[in-house]
Amino acid sequence: MTENEMLQAIYSDMQNMKNDMQEMKTDMQGMKTDIRDLRGRVSGIEMTLENETNRNIRIIAEGHADLCR
Repeated sequence: MTENEMLQAIYSDMQNMKNDMQEMKTDMQGMKTDIRDLRGRVSGIEMTLENETNRNIRIIAEGHADLCR
């Protein structure tokens, strides 16, 4: 293999690595977007639990306590 062929092979490998890195970068951007969306959904679920579910459980418990008296 001549020096020129070796350099061409190295250049080709570097281009392949560059393409792979670009694909990884794109995938990571997609993952970041998904994580951002999940954080929003989790926050919404937490708010529902705090504001609605816990409140309703408290109301039921108070009603039960009144029945016991």
